Amino acid sequence: MLDRHAERGMALAMVLAVGLLLTITTMALLRTVGFQFHSVESQRRRDAAFYAAEAGIQAVWVKLQRNLPPFTNPDDPANPWVRSETMTVGGRAVTVLVNRIATNPNRFSIHVTTEAS
Repeated sequence: MLDRHAERGMALAMVLAVGLLLTITTMALLRTVGFQFHSVESQRRRDAAFYAAEAGIQAVWVKLQRNLPPFTNPDDPANPWVRSETMTVGGRAVTVLVNRIATNPNRFSIHVTTEAS
C-alpha cells in the first residue's frame, strides 16, 4: 500500500514549479514586447523626421522656383552661394540650407536638418 504521508507535499511542489516556469516565461515575453515597442517608437520618430524634412525640401523648392524670400536674390554680394530657411513642419523645426553650385542659377545642393524628438 502507498504511504500517503510521503506524497503530501508533492502537489504543492508541482504547483510551485509550474508557477515559477510560467513567471519566467511571462517575464521573457514582456521583455520582448517592451523591446519591440521601443523599436517601433524609434522607427515612428525617424519616419516623422524624414517626412518633415521632405516637406521642408518641397516648401523650399517652391520658393526657389518662384524666387520667394529668402531666395529672391541669389547674387547677394554678402553671401552669394548660401541661403537657409527654418520652418516648423508637423511640430518639428526643419532647417533647409541651399548652396548654389558654381555660377549656374539652376543647380543647388540642399542640406536638411530636423530635430529628432
